[in-house]
Amino acid sequence: MVVTHHNPEQTTHAKYQLQWDEVVPPDIAIEWKTLLKDILFVKDFKISRYLFHDADKEIPPDGFSDASEKAYVANPMPTDGKLSWPTEWRKSKLLSSPTQWHPVSGNENPADLATRGVSSSALLTSVWLCVPEFLHNECSFYPESSVPTLNDSVSTLNDPVPEERCCVQSTIAANHLPNSNDLFQKYSSLFKLKRAAAYCLRFVNNCRNSKDKVTGFLNTSELTNAINVLIKFVQFIVFNNEINALKRNQALSCRSKILSLNPFLDNSGILRVGGRLRHANIAYGHKHPILLPKRHILTDLIVRYYHEILLHACPQLVQSSIQEQYWIIGARDVIRHLIKKCVKSTK
Repeated sequence: MVVTHHNPEQTTHAKYQLQWDEVVPPDIAIEWKTLLKDILFVKDFKISRYLFHDADKEIPPDGFSDASEKAYVANPMPTDGKLSWPTEWRKSKLLSSPTQWHPVSGNENPADLATRGVSSSALLTSVWLCVPEFLHNECSFYPESSVPTLNDSVSTLNDPVPEERCCVQSTIAANHLPNSNDLFQKYSSLFKLKRAAAYCLRFVNNCRNSKDKVTGFLNTSELTNAINVLIKFVQFIVFNNEINALKRNQALSCRSKILSLNPFLDNSGILRVGGRLRHANIAYGHKHPILLPKRHILTDLIVRYYHEILLHACPQLVQSSIQEQYWIIGARDVIRHLIKKCVKSTK
């Protein structure tokens, strides 16, 4: 409830579209500092222990529910929008009856605090701890309200409740469409990106093969398949025209930037460098390295990965190691640029 009251994280992402490592604006920083100060009062939050002195006495429980744009609490309730609430209502109607539901005002509803949020200092004296006054009375003295009861919507529990659905038409602006680089921008290292992609691919395979699911730690083949899928995705975005021409056994355009590299598609559909090295007695990846674009996040992550595992080596050593498996267009400039930005190498 305290976090819902402030909710600076949702405001930061929705309004400013900031990344996790960017400096937040002053107004958001003030909200975070206010939240930190407010959380200090949580240590004074105590719930007294209750001992039943009369075990034979039956105490009926009371529940509260409410919902808002920030949060929702308890069971789903019918709405005026004629949404598909009967589906959820059918699940819970056997456990209760419409006569057991009573509308209450917001200031007497503890669930209202959870949906709109409340400061921790105000929570200590709220109805969340100090229950509403009418609960001390008998059940027949619930407060009266002009809100229609569930009897107006559901006649009896045995009557079938038709499910009503509404058609919602939404329009998405072109500048809000998902970007192909969103996946790569979420991870700062090639190691994390490969593992995330491998788990996603495992989930897809397990959904397709429910009888033969794979669990446990990731293996080498899964990580290799993950990086190959990422490379194919990047190549399809950057070298789309060349890939389509090769699939149709057509000649590349004379304006293609990779025409001189004699590219071809291997058995996995990955774009590789061709040439006469196919007769050399060296590894396949060294003879035909994988093509990577000059400007892409995946290329930067691969360069940083080799730079780190080589203990922040010089650009020449990093380039020679990368070219044993990858061929980056303009690799010399890319590697020099990224190494200059490395703080440890600068020191």
